Amino acid sequence: MAEEPKETPELQVRTFDNRAMALGLAVEYLMKKPAFARLPFGHWSRVLTGQIRRGHYLFVFRGNRTVGFGGWAIMTEAEAEAWVSGAPDGTEVPGTTGDCVVINAWSADDPAVNDILFAEAMRRAKDFKLMYAKREYADGRSRSLRLNVKEYTDAKAKAGSS
Repeated sequence: MAEEPKETPELQVRTFDNRAMALGLAVEYLMKKPAFARLPFGHWSRVLTGQIRRGHYLFVFRGNRTVGFGGWAIMTEAEAEAWVSGAPDGTEVPGTTGDCVVINAWSADDPAVNDILFAEAMRRAKDFKLMYAKREYADGRSRSLRLNVKEYTDAKAKAGSS
């Protein structure tokens, strides 16, 4: 007798009132990811603590298992350009004022989780001018992203209405 396929629990986006718990979950999840595991502890502790203290983070869960995390800061365009260009990383900036969103932590276990993270990031960034991110590769390369939020959402809306 063949087993019926098990349903994959639905993905859920969550944040937590308990900041210490959120920080523990973020550390537990990200420490297993090679891109984060090799980063200096003090630096990433400040980044994650700042994101969680400001409420600028989200988790994606499949059932009760963490499968994604995203964190950001809000900066002026000049601060965001400096950050994405490799100048001092901007993590010392309070991250609460400006017209740009800088995504400085992102991890997704699979494409479906990545899609959920991106959709939620765009929903939360809808009132901002630009979204910035950069991807660091194991070989030392870095790739930056600058996304005009209004142009993206307008193009997405137009594509959806045709």
